[in-house]
Amino acid sequence: LASIFRHSRTSHEPGRLHTFAQGLLEELVQIVGADWFLLRLVSGDHSQLEVFAATDASLYLAPLPLMSGQQICAELEAALTRQEVWFDTRTPDGTIDPIARARPATQGVVHPFYAGEILLGTLTVGRGVSQSSTLDPKTATVFTAGQASVIRTLTDFLAIQVVNSRQHEEQIHAHALARELEIANEI
Repeated sequence: LASIFRHSRTSHEPGRLHTFAQGLLEELVQIVGADWFLLRLVSGDHSQLEVFAATDASLYLAPLPLMSGQQICAELEAALTRQEVWFDTRTPDGTIDPIARARPATQGVVHPFYAGEILLGTLTVGRGVSQSSTLDPKTATVFTAGQASVIRTLTDFLAIQVVNSRQHEEQIHAHALARELEIANEI
């Protein structure tokens, strides 16, 4: 909760969503003992998931199209099924192509977040693993239940901030448009 309060001060400033998200998620990584995070948001035209913030430049991956009929990776599976997806990139039958290439020998969770029925994005949090450790998808032991709860809580709070930021941007745009129409009317 302290992390949420600390970072929420910057979330209300115009154009500061990225700074807010980056700071909050860097703290999340420390809190849950993860090694990295990848935050994707839905594009303006709702056609793809685009990287919005990540631990480092190697995770600024290509956008993921939100179309059916394509190979499903864990991020898309989470987005489309509206459920967390636990992954282990070492599992041969597990498909998590973009993350497996960027972060081989990792395991973690992808948490989708929505505003009502509208997909906002996904948050992927992971940690490197040794060759001897395994992930049981049924028990999802890469993070403890408490750590998984913290990930869900901060992701849900981040979803609220994304919605608020977008609404604020729309209000600014509407105000600017109204002012332009006012000036045009005066002319």
